Amino acid sequence: MSIAPHMLQSDHAKQVIADLEKKAEQMKAAKEAEEEHP
Repeated sequence: MSIAPHMLQSDHAKQVIADLEKKAEQMKAAKEAEEEHP
């Protein structure tokens, strides 16, 4: 699915992107924590 440029301007798209980035950071942090404390 391609995202049209006008879609990037919408508040909904910004919210979705922000949510995906937050989830990605949480997964990365969880993975790092597992590696530090096996």
